[in-house]
Amino acid sequence: MLWTKNFFADFNERLKTVPFVAGDEFSVADITTFVTVDFAAGGMKMNIPTAFDALQAWYGKVSDRASSKA
Repeated sequence: MLWTKNFFADFNERLKTVPFVAGDEFSVADITTFVTVDFAAGGMKMNIPTAFDALQAWYGKVSDRASSKA
């Protein structure tokens, strides 16, 4: 579980400086990260900690995309 906390922390820091994982545009990096976060939350029962506000905001933004609901 430590790797998951580190993963969340690293992406939270990254998302404080850019709107998407790989920069200014939505990309396959966001899709991969979204799937990983969903797996951690669902499969491992490990939600994004509230302290990681940038990651939570990004997750909400990506979750709201039509392609995420398909």
